[in-house]
Amino acid sequence: MSRNDLTIKNYMNSLLEDTDIEQLIIFIDTIPVDKIRRHLYILSEIFPNKIVISQKEFELIQYILTHNKFLEVESISDFIRAINIISFDELQQKQITDLIFSKIHLLSRYCHFELNMLITNIVNSEDFLNRIIMIVKDSLSIHLKTFLLTFISHESEFLQDCSQNKIDDLKKLLNGSEVQ
Repeated sequence: MSRNDLTIKNYMNSLLEDTDIEQLIIFIDTIPVDKIRRHLYILSEIFPNKIVISQKEFELIQYILTHNKFLEVESISDFIRAINIISFDELQQKQITDLIFSKIHLLSRYCHFELNMLITNIVNSEDFLNRIIMIVKDSLSIHLKTFLLTFISHESEFLQDCSQNKIDDLKKLLNGSEVQ
């Protein structure tokens, strides 16, 4: 890690320790586009540092998952991996789930195993299947198609409570849909 990285890490860490999440959001929002990947990686090394987070810390997660500039870099997978340790409450789970599905085309580009784990930790399997079928019917990118085919083959235990007909319908959609 370079000296500059350590400075950035220490600064972000001090904002987290002071629970000055608003300042941290302002800081990451002003990062030049070409530096987002590195900064998000550094943030993922220090955040979260606990299993239960405050509402302010949750707002940081929401902020990152809402803005495409963070989702369009490889280090989003590090961030998704980092937040997998959090024990989200019911409302937070719903909000994160909604964000995942609204941004799944972008998330599936750089997150594979990490996104699988987050989904299986916070999303109901029936809800996952219903939402993903609607998304695939509407639009399907090559990244999402690859992600979903891998998800179905690796997360069979997660999907075991779902109707086999629905799983088969999703497979047909994935195999027959035009990739955009």
